[in-house]
Amino acid sequence: MRRPKSKKADKKVRALTPEEQKKFVDAITNKKPPQGGNDYRLQLLIELYSGLRMGEINALTPDSIDFDRNLIHVRATVSKGEGNNWFVKDGTKTPAGMRDVPISKAVRPFLEEALRRYKKNKQNLLFFDHISNTVLTTSQVNSYYTRVCKSIGIDPCGQHALRHTFATRCIEAGVQPVVLKKWLGHRDIHVTLDTYIDVYSDMDHIAAERFSEYVNSL
Repeated sequence: MRRPKSKKADKKVRALTPEEQKKFVDAITNKKPPQGGNDYRLQLLIELYSGLRMGEINALTPDSIDFDRNLIHVRATVSKGEGNNWFVKDGTKTPAGMRDVPISKAVRPFLEEALRRYKKNKQNLLFFDHISNTVLTTSQVNSYYTRVCKSIGIDPCGQHALRHTFATRCIEAGVQPVVLKKWLGHRDIHVTLDTYIDVYSDMDHIAAERFSEYVNSL
């Protein structure tokens, strides 16, 4: 049987502008951790500077962070099972999600801080809900993200925007689509190109200028 196509319009990718990104980073780095509650700031910063999905971040273990090889080993994700029970699933959203993501200088300090803050737990997770003694969910982090955005006047379009922001900054920096595809864990390069077609379109004039500069230098 063929699945019927949805009539809903596809949602446009919403990435933070450079100004919004700076405002957001300033807000959460200067924000005090909530008393008696979970602190989600490091997960959000890791998403912003690595492009990992939040479910993948919440499933990281200390062994996932390989500073010797300068890689994040993405091998699992947090998923919802029967009875709305959340668990760590071996494997990721797609087979391509099983990947090694390079540790950039931008994300390294937040990974180091996460390892320093690590507390032993039954699942050996880098991020864990010690209050409820269970895995952390994307919705928990998303609620915190929404509150922060509202407090600083940014449209709270979901923490997944941080992954889109990472990808947008990569494209602006000239990262090749085939490389970005691997970092994001997309199953096909067409997913990367189609998802960020507006961003690539905005780069038309910059690309034309680079082409002209290169040709003139020959």
